[in-house]
Amino acid sequence: MMMIRSVHCQLRRFSTSSSASSFIKTLFGGEVEIPAAFPYPYIDKPEYERFQEKFLTHYKDVTSAEFPKQFSDSESKQNRSKLIDHLVKDNVIGQSIPTDYGGLGLPTIHSCLLNELYSVDMSVIPMLQSHVAMASKIISLIGTEEQQMEYLSKLSTGHLMASVAFTEDKVESDCSAFVTDAVLSGDGEHYLINGAKTFVVNEGNVGLFVVIAKTGVKDDLKMPGYEGFLTAFLIDGDLPGVSVENQEPAFATDIKFSRLVLEDVKVSRSKILGVAGKGYEVLQRMIQHGNVLVSTCLSSAVRRVMVPLAEHCGVTKLRGRKLKDMSIYQERFGRMSGYLHGMESLAYLTAGMLDTDPMKDLSMEANATKIYCVEKAVAVATEAIQLAALTGFSRTKPFDKLLRDIMIHTIYLEPIIEMKVRLAQSGLEHIADKQSVLIDKFINSSSNPKAIYTKRWNDFKFGFLKKDVNLGLLGKEKYGYLMD
Repeated sequence: MMMIRSVHCQLRRFSTSSSASSFIKTLFGGEVEIPAAFPYPYIDKPEYERFQEKFLTHYKDVTSAEFPKQFSDSESKQNRSKLIDHLVKDNVIGQSIPTDYGGLGLPTIHSCLLNELYSVDMSVIPMLQSHVAMASKIISLIGTEEQQMEYLSKLSTGHLMASVAFTEDKVESDCSAFVTDAVLSGDGEHYLINGAKTFVVNEGNVGLFVVIAKTGVKDDLKMPGYEGFLTAFLIDGDLPGVSVENQEPAFATDIKFSRLVLEDVKVSRSKILGVAGKGYEVLQRMIQHGNVLVSTCLSSAVRRVMVPLAEHCGVTKLRGRKLKDMSIYQERFGRMSGYLHGMESLAYLTAGMLDTDPMKDLSMEANATKIYCVEKAVAVATEAIQLAALTGFSRTKPFDKLLRDIMIHTIYLEPIIEMKVRLAQSGLEHIADKQSVLIDKFINSSSNPKAIYTKRWNDFKFGFLKKDVNLGLLGKEKYGYLMD
């Protein structure tokens, strides 16, 4: 039997030490913290062969043999239903749950390899993202022993499906504007929760929701911090006051979204996930794991779409020449291959970082990875439809369906444009925090004389660089370059 490192299921704390600093955050400060990202993660050959023998070979046979290459609406729904049945039957939905609770206990990289096989239909990925990479994963990492005993065994077998509920009407994913609130009872034993959450993945009749709600008032509305403001709750779907309303499918896909309504829902304090007031951190940890899973599945989907496209270009002729022999098509294939290499490299690099410490704050790395993978996947799918011409919209080809299924990831959980803004904001906040520490040292220079002397010495030491330097890049005799 293959030995796979089981997910550690003791109560974890959020990583806040300097050794757990984000690689991208340090780049904003002009530093390159090599140990934070490298060496590049890999699975040694014996371990990979054992993993392939036990999992990959079987699941690859299933996904390649049982799902015909037809993409009409009726056939797609049949394939999708069959695929979800296999996810439950083969315990794939329990991949992030420790073996002690009946799961597979896969590390992140192994999980990504397995999920790539199920990108044969990208419409099931939001369900995997929500149930596997977010809800089940976070309960395995920070849930109390009672919570793990109550839920994980059911989640690993599919007898209970879980979903994450945090987006809301009008404010979407803006945590600072959430309306759903949780008021602590007078005896301090339970919370009364009211509000509504939208675009909640509802595959297989979800019976457990991870809900993010307000439990306090922000101390400083001018700052983007959420300390003491949000809390994560585990809410059973059969509690009084909980109702689920179906929403229209997005982008004409088969993805099932629902609206979760909470009216005076009484939730025990024992259902708090993590620590009260740390809901924003819980949410970010869930999202970073979900983003890595989506990124690897997108890279696999791109690889799948390039195969039939290459076959099309190998037989189709234009003015007597096969498309594959024309430089304009070769150049586009080269660009798409470069995108694919970048997607895979980023996704598995971030997955390796998560395996070193699943509770480390890697939200910037995970967000950057998803941004790149989603944008490049959309670019490849669009390019594929153009290169395939009218064949691109044929139901016998995957191009049209792939584009519809991946477009949801440009907005699901958090719109890509908002992710870009938050990525820049987080990096600039990191610089501001470092500068504030430096300023404090100078203000209190009497207790930190070393700071003054170090600054003076560096000004003298590097003063000779503050002069015109001819870089020879602009074709000019001189180019003024000031190095501060």
